Amino acid sequence: MKLGLGTATFGMSYGRYNPDQATSLKEVDQILKLAHQAGMSMLDTAPGYGNSEASIGHCWQPEYTFSVITKTPAFSEEELSKETVKRLNQSIQASLKNLHQPTLIGKKLLIAFQVSREFLLIKERSFGLTRLFCCC
Repeated sequence: MKLGLGTATFGMSYGRYNPDQATSLKEVDQILKLAHQAGMSMLDTAPGYGNSEASIGHCWQPEYTFSVITKTPAFSEEELSKETVKRLNQSIQASLKNLHQPTLIGKKLLIAFQVSREFLLIKERSFGLTRLFCCC
């Protein structure tokens, strides 16, 4: 069985057990170590989760084998304009910086491209992504 860890609380106050503040970096570090030891295989994060990506990047250890799923902002255009592609690229670059990853190539990092309607207009090779899927 594969288990994943939601990380919204790593970057903001969220949920029943963390309503007043984000999880401290010390606690994020401990949680990631325990999750790794327990065999969890995936982390779910997003720029919309406050400092979650940066907290993961700060606490990342070389031995971690998590797949990391992050998201882009939602785009409402039916077709991707040059400006939308620019914003998408900026979002991806910011996530890479926050997660302390130099590139998507060869990494276990998946970007969820959020759009208002179901379409896949960007091919994986457009950004050198290992995987790209659509959340509608």
